[in-house]
Amino acid sequence: MEQIVQSIKEISPNNNLGDLINLDKDLKKLAIIDEHNKVTYRQLYNMSNYAATILQKEKNIRPGDRVGVKSFNTIGFAAVYLGILKLGAVAVSINPNIPQSQI
Repeated sequence: MEQIVQSIKEISPNNNLGDLINLDKDLKKLAIIDEHNKVTYRQLYNMSNYAATILQKEKNIRPGDRVGVKSFNTIGFAAVYLGILKLGAVAVSINPNIPQSQI
C-alpha cells in the first residue's frame, strides 16, 4: 500500500491527504468482472506485479521489448498486459482466433 501511495505522490505531488485516504477505499472497488470471476483494483495490482516479476525473471523481458499476448479478454489478460507495461515493454495484443501459422 505504501508503494502505491508513494507512486501517486510522484505522479501527482499536489494530492492532498483526503485524496490519499480515498485511495485505500478505491483499491477495494471492483476493477474487472468477467464470466467467472471478479477482482478489485488491489487484486489486479498484485496480479500485474506477479506477472511482471515472472516475465522479467523467467522470460528476461526488458524495457522496450515487444511482447505478444494471445488471449481472450479475461482478468488474466488484463493482469499480464499491465505487467508488461510495468516493465516498460510494449504489449502487443494478438487475436486468439488467428492460427499460429499466421502470426
